[in-house]
Amino acid sequence: MKKRIAALAVCLALALTACGQPKEAPATVGTIGTVDIPGGVYQLAQFSAYAEADSLTSEDNVLKAKLNVDGETVTGKAYIAAKTQEALERYAAVTTRFDELGGALTEDELTQAQTQTDNTWASYSDLYEQNGIDQASLLAYTQASYKASDLLEMLYGETGTEPVSNEQLTAFLAQNSAEGRGALLPMADTANGSFPGSDDIAQIKAAAEQLKTNVENGDTLEAAAAKALPGVLSLLGTTYTDGMLGQYVGSYTFLASDLDYYGDTVKSAILGTQPGQVTAVEMGLSMMVFQAGEKPTAQGLTANDRRAALAEMKGDELDQQLAQLGAQLTHSLDESAMKYYNPKNITTN
Repeated sequence: MKKRIAALAVCLALALTACGQPKEAPATVGTIGTVDIPGGVYQLAQFSAYAEADSLTSEDNVLKAKLNVDGETVTGKAYIAAKTQEALERYAAVTTRFDELGGALTEDELTQAQTQTDNTWASYSDLYEQNGIDQASLLAYTQASYKASDLLEMLYGETGTEPVSNEQLTAFLAQNSAEGRGALLPMADTANGSFPGSDDIAQIKAAAEQLKTNVENGDTLEAAAAKALPGVLSLLGTTYTDGMLGQYVGSYTFLASDLDYYGDTVKSAILGTQPGQVTAVEMGLSMMVFQAGEKPTAQGLTANDRRAALAEMKGDELDQQLAQLGAQLTHSLDESAMKYYNPKNITTN
């Protein structure tokens, strides 16, 4: 059940009256600023918060569960209420700022949002309908995510209100990104349930170090990987063939945020590798041997490069601005309408 909840984080609450009899769902729960909050959008936000709370506990009663959040203990019910409000404030802030800047989703964005909504609806419409959600609210929530993404360009793009130059972006990327070629030596095969013992793991790590040394001594990454993979895969019960090389060697672009999951040691090693240099690090269930390429130049930045770099450089700043704006907007929310969508009635099957 928990996996399904996490996969359906845009579901909603099953709305019942206090006596357990269904009544007509409120079309709106009020406004934040000048932005209307449809009942379905409220439900989506609340269910997403419920899913987060559920992921933080093994208890069946999520609302009564004691959650450890940033060193503090809170009930699931309090966590859900706070996260729901944050999501609604962000929804209102994104819409408000987008409109203030004269934003309009492009035809392509509208099409993508509609397609994304249609695909989600096709997969989970039974569950949504069981809970009383409408497709229009799902679409509104999806479109808001596109608006949030566009705000980066509207604020920090070359023609934005606070433009960031290509030179600023490349200087940031030089410290917070790495591009190059990498070879993965797996330390497990989850498909066939092969998890080597400590001795075999030690051999794989040694193979990664030898691969690194071979590249430093003049081998191409592909040639060095082709030498290492047969022995590594044999430890996992797999026979290596020449056609398999492309599964383990390829091009990589790492942003600092991509590497946070692996810890500071891996992050520092990858980002600190200079062009042409090689490093070997443990990344999850694999050893990565990474050879860094050239650092980006201002002239070589593509539109996609800029967007990714802006998200890395300014994403947190924008999130903070939206959180502040959302909290400052006038909240005119109907308590009775929100109570209709009681989180205790959330259903997932």
